[in-house]
Amino acid sequence: MICGTMTPAAPVMLFDAKDGNGKTVPAAGKPARWEMSLCQSSHRKLLSKSQPFVEQSANMFSPPSRTGVTLLPGVSGGSLWQPPAFSPRTGYFYVLGANVPMTFTAIDFQDSKPAGLGWAATPAVS
Repeated sequence: MICGTMTPAAPVMLFDAKDGNGKTVPAAGKPARWEMSLCQSSHRKLLSKSQPFVEQSANMFSPPSRTGVTLLPGVSGGSLWQPPAFSPRTGYFYVLGANVPMTFTAIDFQDSKPAGLGWAATPAVS
């Protein structure tokens, strides 16, 4: 892991960026599920961290329930495998972020051991 707490699914992007003192340093942009970290690659020092770039429900870490719980982002939401891009002309780092909610429902599996409970995910319908 370059810096931060999440391991990205998408490739880490290497480019030059300004540090807190305005000095150009080698950097690594790391998109995670809902935010992006920019780190100085030679020292693994966090340079900046974005605000969330996709919507997040207040219950986004809730477990599935028998009646179903809708989470945002769902398993297909946020930033996944799509590679990021950086434009030296604009100085912007581009990440595809998808607002895809999903409903998770706990279901019984009669033959499973030991808990007997699993879950199923379906796209949330508004």
